[in-house]
Amino acid sequence: MSLDVPIKDIMSEKLLTLHPKDKLERSMQFFKEYEIHHIPVVVMNEVVGIVSQGDILFLKSLTEDRFDEFYQDNKINIMLVEEIMTANPICVEYGASLGRAVDLMTENRINALPVTEGKELRGLLTTHDILKHLSKNL
Repeated sequence: MSLDVPIKDIMSEKLLTLHPKDKLERSMQFFKEYEIHHIPVVVMNEVVGIVSQGDILFLKSLTEDRFDEFYQDNKINIMLVEEIMTANPICVEYGASLGRAVDLMTENRINALPVTEGKELRGLLTTHDILKHLSKNL
């Protein structure tokens, strides 16, 4: 199988996005309701960050060690997306090949790449998308 396949043929295009000023609780609702693992954070369709389900799980593990019940119960409800997102995430250009995307993901040990054209978000490529493509084409 060739890695010259354009990522635009593999990526997810129908995306949920967040704004940096959204409550973190909203991202948790998206993760649960839509069974997704990564959400791009955008301002005027420009990627400024990304939030993963792993980020939320890590934050929850930190708050579980606190003794203050109010803190435990409300920390995630009052936090903003910008407080936990990975700012300025590594992105891949819309016209890139699967090989380029795989290189970026393995070099940087990441599981999702926002796909951009210029600065505009066009899609999201995840390891799940790549595995689906592989299973169809092997």
